[in-house]
Amino acid sequence: MGVPAEAEKVRAARGAQLAEPESAPPIEPYAIRKSRQALAGADLQVMLWAMNGVRKLALTGAAALLVPLLGSPSTWAGPLGAAAPAGREVGTPPVAAGAGTPSSGSSRPRAGAKAPAFALKAVDSGETKTLEGVLAEGKPRGVLVVFLSCKCPYAAQARQPLGDLFKKFGGQVKFVGINANQNESWEDIKADAALSFPFPMLRDEGSNVADQYGAERTPEAFLVDASGIIRYHGGVADLGAALGELTAGKTVAKPESKAFGCTIKRKSS
Repeated sequence: MGVPAEAEKVRAARGAQLAEPESAPPIEPYAIRKSRQALAGADLQVMLWAMNGVRKLALTGAAALLVPLLGSPSTWAGPLGAAAPAGREVGTPPVAAGAGTPSSGSSRPRAGAKAPAFALKAVDSGETKTLEGVLAEGKPRGVLVVFLSCKCPYAAQARQPLGDLFKKFGGQVKFVGINANQNESWEDIKADAALSFPFPMLRDEGSNVADQYGAERTPEAFLVDASGIIRYHGGVADLGAALGELTAGKTVAKPESKAFGCTIKRKSS
């Protein structure tokens, strides 16, 4: 039986399709391929540079944060560096009184030294009080001179402890507060003292007495015995023990401690 003409045409068309080779993918020009590869390499290099820059920035930032906390290697103490500078305890961070630099000319008297004399006016009455005069009032066992502030939160936290110490030892030791902050007004100091402290508050205009004592922080205490010798210098935390030992006629076991608080503002701005 013969094959119809239409079927023969279909068979011939299929054979032609099977015989036709598949079209090959277009060949990428050599110049374009090299340019694409170069760009890919450049992108990778840029990415590596960026990552390296971020790493360096992170290390630099971490170092910048650590340097103010640790200080320079010359100020390190203990196993990480040389011996602590004079006046600083081993391992104590440089944020307390004794670590900074007071105004030029300060002799920085500390425990065992003669307390500098002063003559300052009380903010409530305007009466001038002197160290010699306070030591003569009722023949106390000593005088507590404490530098305070009406704005510092650390001084505010010390109000209650100082009030409790005054109640306990005020009959044997005279308490005197001194405000040497030049950015605090007489009126503000007077109002705060009336509400916060049960003892006289004196105004140190020009921070001259603070300079003589080498005081740097508020609160910072100087416990002076009846002969005018400083027997304790430091913060409020160790003040109770020092007062107890002084009033008992004993040697103060810990004559120096760190006074943590706000810096005394020796300029009005």
